[in-house]
Amino acid sequence: MKTVFSIIVMLIFIPCLNIFAHAEKHQFTISVGYVQPLFNIKKMGNEFFAPGIGQEWEDIIGLKQVGGTYFISGSFGFVKIKNITLEAEASYWQKKIMTKPESYDFIDVRNFFSDISLGVNGIWKLKRKMMNPFLGGGISFHFLKAEINPVQYPELSRSASKNKIMLSVLGGSEFILSKKLSMHVSARFDIHANLNQWKLHAGLAYYP
Repeated sequence: MKTVFSIIVMLIFIPCLNIFAHAEKHQFTISVGYVQPLFNIKKMGNEFFAPGIGQEWEDIIGLKQVGGTYFISGSFGFVKIKNITLEAEASYWQKKIMTKPESYDFIDVRNFFSDISLGVNGIWKLKRKMMNPFLGGGISFHFLKAEINPVQYPELSRSASKNKIMLSVLGGSEFILSKKLSMHVSARFDIHANLNQWKLHAGLAYYP
């Protein structure tokens, strides 16, 4: 049994070593962009606090959508074989909004939303001389946070955090600037039942 197990391990491990041995150089990427969370406040309230509380939360906040904001991300391409790159990625965005709900117009509500994500993407590039179109997808872990703080009634403040796994699809193009530097623009869609997000971003990649 041990012999069979050893053979199986070797059959898996040796090809993996061969892959890494023939992998091309790594890359470091930094990007900035615009994110549009597609989840509304009602769905978010049900997801974050308790089922059925969404409508009440929307009325108290006086807000239907989180709205767009800017984000920053960084990635490290740790395996690159021919036209395919595997990259680890981290990103962050936050949104602060001050609202005055119609039903409670004597209250000012300070709202805060944020998202930290860590994930892995697979990118396929169609190599050209100066421009490389690409498509990809990935999986990421999102650490989402929501806070509502009625200024006049701080005792009514609420906060909640949720950890979600999202799938993503993306596409864009890379523009070669030099042997060690390139620029890219891309669009991305992070998918979750109630917490989808659109992202548009641009950035620079460095090849050591």
